[in-house]
Amino acid sequence: MNAPSYQVYASQDYEERFPGARESSLFPRLAECYEKEGNLEQAVAVCQKGLENFPDNLAGFVILGRCLQSLEQTEGAKAAYEKALNIDSGCLSALSGLASILSLMQW
Repeated sequence: MNAPSYQVYASQDYEERFPGARESSLFPRLAECYEKEGNLEQAVAVCQKGLENFPDNLAGFVILGRCLQSLEQTEGAKAAYEKALNIDSGCLSALSGLASILSLMQW
């Protein structure tokens, strides 16, 4: 007998398990779920809302930068990576993302 043919998205599962994730410090994990599903606009929205409440969340800025970079919103991605680096100047993900952006911009 075959398994039922339905798909539960990680983001849906995460929101069901942690209903307040968007408004809590858990927002980066939810944003990553959306990012992995290819729903970059939703990931950006989750990051932007989460960063309003947690403006020093390093992971939130890195994920925001990645998603904006994937959406080819270079200026926004650059700003997100720079904010991440203001929080932790040694963050390799932010350094790598920023370097990638600057090479695209032929800085």
